Amino acid sequence: MEILDTTLRDGSYVIDFKFNSIQTYEIAKRLDNAGFPYIEIGHGLGLGATKRPGMIGGSSDEGWLESASSAVQKGKWGMFFIPGIGDFNDIDIACKYKMNFIRIGANVDSFEKAEPYIRYAKEKGLFVCANFMKTYALGYEEVGRVAARASSYGADLNCIVDSAGAMLPSDVEGYITAIRNETDKKIGFHGHNNLGMANINSIRAYEMGLDILDTSLRGMARSAGNTVTEIFLLTMKRMGVDFGYDIFSIMDIAEQFIDPLMAGYRQVDSESILSGFAKFHSSFAPIIHRISELYEVDPRAVIVELCKVDCINAEEKLVEQIAKGLIK
Repeated sequence: MEILDTTLRDGSYVIDFKFNSIQTYEIAKRLDNAGFPYIEIGHGLGLGATKRPGMIGGSSDEGWLESASSAVQKGKWGMFFIPGIGDFNDIDIACKYKMNFIRIGANVDSFEKAEPYIRYAKEKGLFVCANFMKTYALGYEEVGRVAARASSYGADLNCIVDSAGAMLPSDVEGYITAIRNETDKKIGFHGHNNLGMANINSIRAYEMGLDILDTSLRGMARSAGNTVTEIFLLTMKRMGVDFGYDIFSIMDIAEQFIDPLMAGYRQVDSESILSGFAKFHSSFAPIIHRISELYEVDPRAVIVELCKVDCINAEEKLVEQIAKGLIK
């Protein structure tokens, strides 16, 4: 199993996407020297996001791309891509900087949106990861069928994405088994820690023969964070599995570059824990809070009731209907 470090991408949520090109260069260079085979950089919402209103980051895509292309000399580096945020031109620009891989993400129940972009990225010679956002919204066998379709589009890897940190080890096992039954492509896992399960889920993924695992330094990522690189590596070492990383060097990177950025950041709070329980994606928190305040109801109750109906989206009319129901 190989590790994909996503500190510089998913971690950017913590600082409002404000990693600049200098920070990207310095951190990516050290991660590369530390031996990480895959390093993900850029805006949390992927290529093209900085062109969208309200999504301005600490650099342009080209600034991040140039930094990574200079910094990473041993391993591979890449960026995220969401259809509707990025476009074909963004992929062209990334290829100009000789980007190695792209992770194309779409909600698991509508992953067909990713098809033209997966095919295009493969034509450009990129290693393509199909990221099934909110994987938990579908059953194991359904996700297996989605993976089969993604593989037919040309995806090299199918990634299980626990967007809300809702999965248990049995879920990880179920999804890996179902995907393996449908395709022989590589499998990845991207975990979140809302229920404190990211580390044990990652261990179960390793035991299942996973190909690529996402981690980040200090677990820096959206909501309750990802699998913590340092904890995972040392836990595995206690289990007799040594990935060969110099853990002190990794801790040095975290202490020098990541800890100052996370000062004052509370990784676990009531809402993030509840989100893991309910399968609620934190990107919808603003609409929940706005409507809950309007109708003077508990936003936690709105989250739980909403996800009984829909754990993929948070349509305003539905949220409002649930809030009114809670008043009654």
